[in-house]
Amino acid sequence: MQKVRFGIVGIGNMGTAHSKSFLSGLIENGVLTAICNSRTSKMDAILALDGAENVVAFTDYGEMLHSG
Repeated sequence: MQKVRFGIVGIGNMGTAHSKSFLSGLIENGVLTAICNSRTSKMDAILALDGAENVVAFTDYGEMLHSG
């Protein structure tokens, strides 16, 4: 089955939990490719996790949506 790329807008409690689920492989055929939040400190915590090497961080959700 083909992998589906996901981006998460809002890295609060639920966004962090969803990010960790993707990065740990709990979401079958799902790949976290982008995260978006106005606070860069929240995103830095996600980007420091194992498996987040290819995740791109955005502070503007419109830019994330148009990034391809």
